[in-house]
Amino acid sequence: MEGVSPWRRVLQLAVLLTVGIVTAGLVWVLGPGAAWVLEHFDGVDDLTGKDLAAALDAVRGRALAIATGLIALVAVYYTARNAATARQGHLTDRYTKAIEQLGSDKLDIRLGGIYALERIARDSARDHSTIMEVLASFIREHSRDDVAPDHEGPVTSPRQPLRTDLQAALTVIGRRVVRQDLPNRRIDLTGAKLTGALLFGADLTGVQSPGPRPAVDLYEVVGVPAEWMSTPEEAGGETAGEPAGE
Repeated sequence: MEGVSPWRRVLQLAVLLTVGIVTAGLVWVLGPGAAWVLEHFDGVDDLTGKDLAAALDAVRGRALAIATGLIALVAVYYTARNAATARQGHLTDRYTKAIEQLGSDKLDIRLGGIYALERIARDSARDHSTIMEVLASFIREHSRDDVAPDHEGPVTSPRQPLRTDLQAALTVIGRRVVRQDLPNRRIDLTGAKLTGALLFGADLTGVQSPGPRPAVDLYEVVGVPAEWMSTPEEAGGETAGEPAGE
């Protein structure tokens, strides 16, 4: 998750500096500065006695009113900042828990982590690309694991479907909010084995393909973009089996 941005640090320093200046000015105006303000801003320099005291009190009253307004603005700022900090802290906790779930040896817990990450990506645009990178890394690292398929019942295809958790991660990538992707940064699936994946309706804009066959087995992957379906000869690779679509 991202930390405090530089512009926010500058804003915080500016607010603190403003508060310091206003506080010093208020102390000065409430003291000897009231007479100076009365003379140079109000143009009054011929009062004496009770009239002078009343005029000075009026100057101090205006200063207090201005200070009260500024204090209210500062309070609103810090309230909003604290709310944003609390929200970011909550997102960080959710993210940490989801990452822990992703590393579980239980399928249902891994699935919970994947869908929790999807929800965070939708709730926080600033974390969207990081989460897509995490899911892509999960697919790359585990798509070639020597693990028995977790599907039950007969399989109509001669090849097993993609492992359930990998399919879930791929589905999340395929239905992400594409406009939240960082410009010029592709979701890297290089080296992933996606045999049996279902990509119906997926938006793979900006997704880096696993690479030319045979580096990645793309046989029977459904809904793959045209550039992923080039033959081994077109991709410059070696034949790893029957052509796609047979």
